[in-house]
Amino acid sequence: MADSGTKNHNRPKTMIEVQKEYIIKQSQEVTYQFISNPENDLKWMSSAAEVAIKTEDTYDITLKFFGKKMTFGIEMETTPNSCHDYRTTSGPLSFEGRYAMEPVAEGTKVTWTFKADPKNFFGLVPKVLLKNALDKQADKDIAALQKVMESYEPATV
Repeated sequence: MADSGTKNHNRPKTMIEVQKEYIIKQSQEVTYQFISNPENDLKWMSSAAEVAIKTEDTYDITLKFFGKKMTFGIEMETTPNSCHDYRTTSGPLSFEGRYAMEPVAEGTKVTWTFKADPKNFFGLVPKVLLKNALDKQADKDIAALQKVMESYEPATV
């Protein structure tokens, strides 16, 4: 899954893309530890309903979006303390994402890139409406993540 967050010249034109940059007021190591653990998605991602770890690099996640519950198989690849990539291996639609982290004076700058191919899963809903809904949800989830991370104390780093 090399470089899934930056280059994919063969991706379909139907892809929805969202990118966000934000600051987490924790060290890069602590931020990476939290974000790279899929079980923590339940603590801040409003669409996450269930997470089941399968192996060190794979898990299943059930998400709620537009009133639908969808379960996806996810494969992840990480570069310790700097990058967390993920992509679907199964599910009703395909998506991939990357959390890239770098230290800044305030803590950690996170750049989140997300790409999804909804195909026809949401019927006649225009892609622009799906992108707008995803963008708004991402803003809410980022605010929730920042709040959780304000008081987060890792067991070990």
